[in-house]
Amino acid sequence: MSDGRKLLIELGRCLVLAFVIAGLLALRGVSTLFVAAHSGLFLWIGFPLVLLTGSVLWDAVPWKAAAIHAGDWVGEAARDPDHCDAVALSRLDA
Repeated sequence: MSDGRKLLIELGRCLVLAFVIAGLLALRGVSTLFVAAHSGLFLWIGFPLVLLTGSVLWDAVPWKAAAIHAGDWVGEAARDPDHCDAVALSRLDA
């Protein structure tokens, strides 16, 4: 499969996930920045936890390597908090 095709598939996957999460938050009645950030925090913890434990259980990834990846994700989020769309979250308070 070509890199361009993989990139398009990955974009589609991310859009589907964003749509599902936005729909769940809307159904939950999220209307404040605090609640949106709180929900985001739980999702941010939950997804990597499931992905990393799955790779340890099913792909024979050593747990130490998974722990390094987890630490890298935390560090990356701390270094570049702009991954969050602050503009979209601020509109929830309006």
